[in-house]
Amino acid sequence: MSLITGIKNPVSLSRDVMEKSEHVFLAGEGAMQFAKELDYKLEEPSYFYDEFRHKHWFTNY
Repeated sequence: MSLITGIKNPVSLSRDVMEKSEHVFLAGEGAMQFAKELDYKLEEPSYFYDEFRHKHWFTNY
């Protein structure tokens, strides 16, 4: 598992952590370094923003 932001598919990164490293969990800078070593593309925060879900989340609570 990894705690990381900016990765389009963090599940793929988590799988790579399990299959391509000696670890089962990476977080923070270690996870970022691992993602960079495997040439994961980092997305801008706006990529993850969905106006419909944002409105739903903040107006229904």
